[in-house]
Amino acid sequence: MKQTKRILSVTVKRMFDDSPDTSWLGEYASKPKGEYSIDRRHSLDCPVNNPHIVNQLERISSYLDKERRHAADLYEHYGQLADSARYDELETAQDTILALQECDCDESGTGGRNEYQYFNGSGNYTGEPLEDIVTYTKQDYARMESLNNQDWYYLGIRADARIVIGNLCQDITSGGLWGIESDSGEEYFKEEEENQLSELKDVLKSLGFGTRAIFAAFKDVKHKDE
Repeated sequence: MKQTKRILSVTVKRMFDDSPDTSWLGEYASKPKGEYSIDRRHSLDCPVNNPHIVNQLERISSYLDKERRHAADLYEHYGQLADSARYDELETAQDTILALQECDCDESGTGGRNEYQYFNGSGNYTGEPLEDIVTYTKQDYARMESLNNQDWYYLGIRADARIVIGNLCQDITSGGLWGIESDSGEEYFKEEEENQLSELKDVLKSLGFGTRAIFAAFKDVKHKDE
């Protein structure tokens, strides 16, 4: 007796991804990892979270220190009052530079009690200029914070077919794609839905369903969010 096969329904689903891989953004930690880790106790504008600016200030401070020592030597050896005044000016400038390297936010960051203090970058930007790494890491941190605030989420897209072979009813699925950002845009979602439906057609063909049966079933694709 010939075994009957039917495709009862085809559904494309958008499903909540409850275990996404967010390592491409970075991770929260109790200890910093590298000089561009973000200290969440401090604001993003604080010098503590801007090592590229601190490095520039350190170079300026080093130059001022060199000039101050030179002025001191001149005054010590030749007693030149002009260089004494210059020494005082350089010392004042150096003190100002040193002050600019210290925290100026009074620890007004977003990190709360019992939360990880640091956000460590993904390492994706190794080799880029330090200023760019800091900028990109801050962008990734903002994206991660937005995720934690539920401003967006991850989802997966998969196509399912309910089929009957003989007396057995089964659900057949495409491989599915996960880790899709919910704010990616409808055009991208539609494109990936088509990819999953195409993959499902190949699976059904491999199970022996003919082109006509597949075409008929795919004329009425249902959409479902889970």
